[in-house]
Amino acid sequence: FGPTHEFFVKIENNEVSDFGSPLELERSVLSGQKRLLRVLFWGERTHEPVLWEIAREYDIMINILYGKIEELKNGPFGTMIIAIDGQRQDLFIEKLRDSVFFLEEVR
Repeated sequence: FGPTHEFFVKIENNEVSDFGSPLELERSVLSGQKRLLRVLFWGERTHEPVLWEIAREYDIMINILYGKIEELKNGPFGTMIIAIDGQRQDLFIEKLRDSVFFLEEVR
């Protein structure tokens, strides 16, 4: 599979330190009903307003805690750590999960 495949395997195993560990984030940024998500984008979706569109649809507030886009050989790859707040968080997460490369709830 090559280096790109190995890179994504390392991401899934949390072996890529450049993305940081969401669990190491200061917990004080999370209060009330906020949930913490790690979102990975791949390809053309990396440059599209996916978060904004879905957040607007479900009236979700997003706090971007970390974000990075890398231009890899096979296309762009983006990672974000976000905190979300709102009444329809489960619906937001479900739709976002269908729209991105990978989504993990870390709180």
